[in-house]
Amino acid sequence: KQIMLISLKTFNTYDACKYIINIKKLPISPSSNLNLNLYNNLYYTCDFCSIVNQFIYDINTNYILMKYDPKIYQHTKYLSELWNNLMNNNILVPWIEDSITNPINCNKDSSQDWGMIGFQGSNPATDFRGMGMLGLLQLHYYSNWNGGTTAKNALTTANHSVRYFPFAATGINITKFCIELLRECRLHHFLFNNIQSVYNYDIASASASASANASASANVSDNEGDAFSKIKESSEESFLLKRNNHFPSGYGTNTTDDDDDDDAVADTDTDTVDIDNNVNKMKILSLKKCYNEFHVIYCKIYTEFVDYWVSEKPHNIMDFPRIFKTFQLKIRKRYSI
Repeated sequence: KQIMLISLKTFNTYDACKYIINIKKLPISPSSNLNLNLYNNLYYTCDFCSIVNQFIYDINTNYILMKYDPKIYQHTKYLSELWNNLMNNNILVPWIEDSITNPINCNKDSSQDWGMIGFQGSNPATDFRGMGMLGLLQLHYYSNWNGGTTAKNALTTANHSVRYFPFAATGINITKFCIELLRECRLHHFLFNNIQSVYNYDIASASASASANASASANVSDNEGDAFSKIKESSEESFLLKRNNHFPSGYGTNTTDDDDDDDAVADTDTDTVDIDNNVNKMKILSLKKCYNEFHVIYCKIYTEFVDYWVSEKPHNIMDFPRIFKTFQLKIRKRYSI
């Protein structure tokens, strides 16, 4: 029975922090590092969760559910580059050439040559049904990873006369396995680390800055609500300033001279817009980092499977289900929840 230890749903940081302080009967003080650390950690956790949620949603909506379509040039281009990366441009499958030059007739010719890189039929589109475009994108990424040498070596191993396994079809199975690891929350540690590297966040310095701000601005108050509001305000101010300082001034903002009324906007409003733009930039960059880390994990797992396959000394392809199952157990133990 699986138990979800961590929920990725976003939450109200202010209410969550007050609830924890109330349950644990912690003293409320604007200058308390304990309270500030708690609030800062919750604030970032909520933000990080929203980014990971967006990443998982994008993976499902934009890639797994997106079917490979030979009439879409970009789809065929990825497939063409996959072939060329693995085969050193020595052979060009007629199916690819016809797809690029004449997409309307892209289905008229299939080729048995696709079996050379491990597709199971004469038309590779049928192999992508389970994982959609994500299966192709990860194979394409692998064919470029480490200069392409790792994937070529894996293909050579896969095409061995005795211990053969279908390279492309196995890659799609690895993609499916990586999605399972993601849904089981086994990869979130790596994703959070990558997001944190984008935010360049230092809890101690942020909390110290927030504490100083709170102490300087807070009058002695017997009202716990007022005191906690000071914690919230100083923490968020430090949080937003740290985000804003991550990018140069004006980075990614759109400025026009079409409307003279823009000159009348207050500086504080401009600062708010800059912070919002920079926050959006950081979230976009964080999503890109998540995708890159996910693809790198895929490449490492696939490469490890190739070595594991050889070490198990399979008699033939009929040993594949057994070996792949034991390999999955091995990886799951490493990427523990």
